[in-house]
Amino acid sequence: ESLKPSEIYTTIRNTKGARTSLYGSVPQDAFEMLVRRLVKQLREPSSWCVDTVFEELRVISEQCEPPELNRFDALRAKFREVVADMLQRCFKDAKKMMENLISFELAYINTNHP
Repeated sequence: ESLKPSEIYTTIRNTKGARTSLYGSVPQDAFEMLVRRLVKQLREPSSWCVDTVFEELRVISEQCEPPELNRFDALRAKFREVVADMLQRCFKDAKKMMENLISFELAYINTNHP
């Protein structure tokens, strides 16, 4: 969901004050508020992306199973278990990293470069 022009206008009008404007006409406070709202909207699609990649890797891992493993049921089961555990551990780390990256972006809006 993008920001409506009326929301942008209201935010700019509500944050005008003693601080200098950014890029000529947009007050820095308004800019930061609008950017934070947009960055927060990245959480859901980012989470969906991590979930989708995890699911795709799970499917690929099952398809890449060597046919020789079919003869050894216990080895095949252990192979699947180890791969599933590794993917699950990496999935949790990826989810946490994605949340951290969004939190980093929300913590500091860099307005010092073009």
